[in-house]
Amino acid sequence: MKKQQIDLELARLLDEMRLYQVDSSQYQTRLNAYSALCEAKKKISIDPNTTLSVIGTMGEILTVLYFERSNIIISKAFGLIRRLR
Repeated sequence: MKKQQIDLELARLLDEMRLYQVDSSQYQTRLNAYSALCEAKKKISIDPNTTLSVIGTMGEILTVLYFERSNIIISKAFGLIRRLR
């Protein structure tokens, strides 16, 4: 699940929990689901492939900037760097 989906589900559960008494079984069921979703939300992280892609692209850009700054090459080298999708 994405964070946005979890946030929507958490809001829905809170709305439902307002309908029940705190000592009812329906409230406890929704409270358990709410707690589980909060834990799941904490565990969501960035995909490692995305991180590697960004690091690789930044490395390419920094390499081109270094060579252009050193006057080793003067070109439109940024056109060669793959575009982010």
